[in-house]
Amino acid sequence: MDSQNHKYDFSTILNGLICPVDQNKLVDLSCPKCGTNYTKIGRIHCLLPDIKDKGKQQEKKRYDLLGRSRNLEDLDPIGRLYPRKIMMNNLRVSSVIKSAHINKNQLVLDVGCGSGHPSLAIIREKKVKVVGLDLSSGALEFFEEMAIGMKLENRVLLFQGDAENLPFDANLFDRVISFSSLEHVPHPDKFIEECVRVCKFGGYVSACTPNKMADPLRRLKPGVLKLTSIYSKKPLTKSIDQKTEKIPPSPYHKEFIDKDLKILFENKGLKSVSTSYLIYLPTGIPHPIGSILSKRPIIYFEDIISKIPLFRRFSSLLIVTGRKKE
Repeated sequence: MDSQNHKYDFSTILNGLICPVDQNKLVDLSCPKCGTNYTKIGRIHCLLPDIKDKGKQQEKKRYDLLGRSRNLEDLDPIGRLYPRKIMMNNLRVSSVIKSAHINKNQLVLDVGCGSGHPSLAIIREKKVKVVGLDLSSGALEFFEEMAIGMKLENRVLLFQGDAENLPFDANLFDRVISFSSLEHVPHPDKFIEECVRVCKFGGYVSACTPNKMADPLRRLKPGVLKLTSIYSKKPLTKSIDQKTEKIPPSPYHKEFIDKDLKILFENKGLKSVSTSYLIYLPTGIPHPIGSILSKRPIIYFEDIISKIPLFRRFSSLLIVTGRKKE
């Protein structure tokens, strides 16, 4: 890290680390109170205490396997990223940037950052600094590899930790965001409470999560993918290598409607809570159909119908944002 350049300086975060066990301030990654010694592996700070919750253990295993097998990359059968997945990522990133008022050189925490695709897109667009936190070391290793490949590693600081017990002091981050993480934790209220705690006064907390009302439509996706794979240059491949250990299901997957999220955010003290609605056709559609459905006319169509109350009720994603009072 270039310590001579202020915009890359993460010293405030490194000096504001707390022990996830007893919330005492850490000294050189050690807790003077409980005696726990944490580690740093490569560029990843490992501040994850022993996981006793079996569901979290399963969630960690799930994303460790996905990350290390590089299946978080979601490759099309012809060997490139699915165009509609790229499009969806761009749409949700743009929406979060707008709703959370993300601007140049801000310090952003991405909770449940996974492989880091949204964070890296925000860095490129807004030149921010990103602290990424995830339960999975496998996902973080993938994030690290992606950041290095894109020459953005100096703008990224990575932590392995628990989203419901963040290892950071209060009021550290200009913005706290999450992409498709809120639905994977056992206690969503604790997740948002922690996001609010570490956000600066006057900062924004934003969460992007699936809309429960769209679940019946999502059940059609396997049939759509099977049908469209017939026209791809290669048959639809399995998302996991045959030699790789079987991926366990997500134990906590829970979806919300917009009203529930608004109440959750307001109950945690956030003000001016707003919701954005994203409607998109299924992702993971192989080339050439997936490429056709990523053209501008389709994107414009999805944007238009997302503004119609009757249709947005069944939108694919909800992006809920609130401001921490000053």
